[in-house]
Amino acid sequence: MPAGLDVVAQRRADGFPVQSAARALSEERREQLENIAPSWCPAWPVEWQRALHLVRLHLEARKAAEADTAAAEEPEPPAATGRT
Repeated sequence: MPAGLDVVAQRRADGFPVQSAARALSEERREQLENIAPSWCPAWPVEWQRALHLVRLHLEARKAAEADTAAAEEPEPPAATGRT
Protein backbone atom coordinates (compact mmCIF):
# COMPACT_ATOMS: atom_id res chain seq x y z
CA MET A 1 0.00 0.00 0.00
CA PRO A 2 1.40 3.49 -0.84
CA ALA A 3 2.63 5.47 2.16
CA GLY A 4 -0.08 8.14 1.84
CA LEU A 5 -2.86 5.58 1.89
CA ASP A 6 -1.25 3.84 4.85
CA VAL A 7 -1.35 7.10 6.84
CA VAL A 8 -4.99 7.68 5.90
CA ALA A 9 -5.92 4.14 6.89
CA GLN A 10 -4.10 4.52 10.21
CA ARG A 11 -5.81 7.86 10.95
CA ARG A 12 -9.20 6.30 10.23
CA ALA A 13 -8.38 3.28 12.39
CA ASP A 14 -7.42 5.65 15.23
CA GLY A 15 -10.74 7.47 14.87
CA PHE A 16 -9.32 10.71 13.48
CA PRO A 17 -11.15 12.58 10.74
CA VAL A 18 -9.58 12.33 7.32
CA GLN A 19 -10.06 15.16 4.85
CA SER A 20 -10.83 14.07 1.34
CA ALA A 21 -8.62 15.42 -1.41
CA ALA A 22 -11.12 14.35 -4.03
CA ARG A 23 -12.25 17.29 -6.11
CA ALA A 24 -10.07 19.62 -4.01
CA LEU A 25 -9.57 23.09 -5.43
CA SER A 26 -6.21 24.43 -6.40
CA GLU A 27 -5.01 27.50 -4.51
CA GLU A 28 -5.39 29.57 -7.70
CA ARG A 29 -9.02 28.51 -8.17
CA ARG A 30 -9.75 29.16 -4.49
CA GLU A 31 -8.35 32.71 -4.83
CA GLN A 32 -10.46 33.31 -7.96
CA LEU A 33 -13.60 32.30 -6.09
CA GLU A 34 -12.64 34.52 -3.15
CA ASN A 35 -12.36 37.46 -5.55
CA ILE A 36 -15.85 36.77 -6.93
CA ALA A 37 -17.61 36.18 -3.62
CA PRO A 38 -15.68 36.11 -0.34
CA SER A 39 -18.40 34.03 1.37
CA TRP A 40 -18.48 31.25 -1.26
CA CYS A 41 -16.96 28.76 1.17
CA PRO A 42 -17.83 29.58 4.77
CA ALA A 43 -15.67 28.15 7.51
CA TRP A 44 -18.69 26.69 9.29
CA PRO A 45 -18.97 22.91 9.52
CA VAL A 46 -21.07 21.15 6.91
CA GLU A 47 -23.63 20.14 9.55
CA TRP A 48 -24.17 23.79 10.46
CA GLN A 49 -24.57 24.75 6.80
CA ARG A 50 -27.13 21.97 6.30
CA ALA A 51 -29.07 23.13 9.36
CA LEU A 52 -29.06 26.70 8.04
CA HIS A 53 -30.36 25.48 4.69
CA LEU A 54 -33.19 23.57 6.38
CA VAL A 55 -34.13 26.63 8.44
CA ARG A 56 -34.27 28.74 5.26
CA LEU A 57 -36.49 26.15 3.56
CA HIS A 58 -38.76 26.08 6.60
CA LEU A 59 -39.04 29.88 6.71
CA GLU A 60 -39.81 30.07 2.98
CA ALA A 61 -42.52 27.42 3.31
CA ARG A 62 -43.98 29.20 6.34
CA LYS A 63 -44.03 32.53 4.48
CA ALA A 64 -45.79 30.90 1.51
CA ALA A 65 -48.36 29.25 3.81
CA GLU A 66 -49.04 32.56 5.57
CA ALA A 67 -49.54 34.27 2.20
CA ASP A 68 -51.97 31.53 1.14
CA THR A 69 -53.88 31.90 4.42
CA ALA A 70 -54.05 35.69 4.09
CA ALA A 71 -55.30 35.40 0.51
CA ALA A 72 -57.99 32.91 1.56
CA GLU A 73 -59.20 35.24 4.34
CA GLU A 74 -59.63 38.27 2.05
CA PRO A 75 -63.27 38.88 1.10
CA GLU A 76 -64.01 38.48 -2.55
CA PRO A 77 -65.05 41.62 -4.40
CA PRO A 78 -68.72 41.84 -5.29
CA ALA A 79 -69.62 40.17 -8.55
CA ALA A 80 -70.21 42.46 -11.49
CA THR A 81 -73.91 42.65 -12.30
CA GLY A 82 -73.55 44.39 -15.63
CA ARG A 83 -75.57 47.38 -14.37
CA THR A 84 -74.09 50.86 -14.37
